[in-house]
Amino acid sequence: MDATTDTASTDTTSSVEPRFGLLNDASELAHLVCCRDPTWDVALCGATPDHVNLAAEVVCTMCVEVARGMPGWCPGADPPVCVRDGKHCPDEHDIDLRILREVT
Repeated sequence: MDATTDTASTDTTSSVEPRFGLLNDASELAHLVCCRDPTWDVALCGATPDHVNLAAEVVCTMCVEVARGMPGWCPGADPPVCVRDGKHCPDEHDIDLRILREVT
């Protein structure tokens, strides 16, 4: 191999775009996703969110209606349980780390 070969073409680093934007808007409607789903691409109501809103105060009524019809629905559970199967949700720290991975 020639010592003058250009190594720039073999650079394997690449820029990865975040999957979701980060929003802090209390007036924005929030959609619900299962925190254990492999991707958060589709909300319970079928919406396809493009951001995570940490300040939302109003939740999509259709998402709540879908959640109420699922086998694990238990809104007062402490710790929270998954509406899909009634198993415990990951703790908030793990969910915060997931949000960080999704928006950066």
